[in-house]
Amino acid sequence: MQQIIVRYENLNEVEKSEVFNIIDMFTDFSIKAWKEGILALEDDVNKLSNKDFPKNAIYMKKVLSFIIDGLDGDVAQYIAETYINSSADNDFEKMCFCMILEGTMAIQRGENPHIIAVRLSAYTGLRASSSFIEKEYAKIDTSGFYEKYENETSGAENN
Repeated sequence: MQQIIVRYENLNEVEKSEVFNIIDMFTDFSIKAWKEGILALEDDVNKLSNKDFPKNAIYMKKVLSFIIDGLDGDVAQYIAETYINSSADNDFEKMCFCMILEGTMAIQRGENPHIIAVRLSAYTGLRASSSFIEKEYAKIDTSGFYEKYENETSGAENN
């Protein structure tokens, strides 16, 4: 996957806010998908608006809908990268599209929400990423997940 990195400190406040909102939303989505499954994201994805993500809502909805609809990861990534190359107008937009694609593919792979938060926060650089990661980690509550998983797997073994 092609990555475009724009120095976070060079972004204006609106752009910084959008980057944070992408990281925040993907952390929330990854938690929900991890606990309830990818299909649980459908209503949330349908509610994404241009108000929250002025430059990225359409792309975000399209790419997330690929995984909700069960599209193969390689095909989804190919289509999403084609959109990046044909639709992103500047390096900031390309960076956001790459973050969205990275977060989407990580959710599809079932990655731990902690790792997804770190992965996306890395786009902000070392200095800024620490505060992002700290904020995202604070809201990730994995309690109950492992117990639910153990109950499901032990129930399957007993059948």
